Amino acid sequence: MSFVSACFEIIGYIIFAPYLLGVSRLEAAVMGAVLSAVSPAVVVPRMVKLIENKYGTEKSIPQMILAGASCDDVFVIVLFSTFVTMAQGESAKASDFLNIPVSIVLDVLLGAVVGLCIYFLFEKSYQHGHKIRNSTKVIILLGTAFLLMSVETLIKPYAAVSGLLAFTAMVCIIKRKADNTVSAYLSAKFGKLWLGAIGIDRSYRQLLEHELSTPQ
Repeated sequence: MSFVSACFEIIGYIIFAPYLLGVSRLEAAVMGAVLSAVSPAVVVPRMVKLIENKYGTEKSIPQMILAGASCDDVFVIVLFSTFVTMAQGESAKASDFLNIPVSIVLDVLLGAVVGLCIYFLFEKSYQHGHKIRNSTKVIILLGTAFLLMSVETLIKPYAAVSGLLAFTAMVCIIKRKADNTVSAYLSAKFGKLWLGAIGIDRSYRQLLEHELSTPQ
């Protein structure tokens, strides 16, 4: 799930893009590596909705799709860097492809460590009588997510890192360690965050339809 679909998309670009767009095979490969990346903005809200509706959760299908989408980003980033290096006249190295499993393992370890730290922060605060509100926990998790994305940007010149995969691993650790009621409250809070994005998207579509229907 993390690389088969991306491989088929890249192969499709390599075969058809030279005929349709007049580009070279290598340029088509670079294009395919860019366009085959999975968009978290599309996958995440839909999988969250499936999880909330308990659809496919018995076999953890939505969670598996989320993890596969995160690994897909690592895979296509490594391929993109390799194809760009080849397009610049340099040769590809086998070590570049070894970055894929290494990066995935590092992402999971990074997310697991951060998840354990946040879990112990919540637990220690609760044990000392300083209960952290669920809204505050959501802010802490969101801030950590942005921090992981920043780490991805900083390390990107040296290794392929997926902040989304690290964040997914972090959330999995917190869910396994925390009480089920805490996980349910946090899931409900995060589910409401998408309402703002949906409202903005709806307003933009209405504005666009109004502009298109207004005679010039």
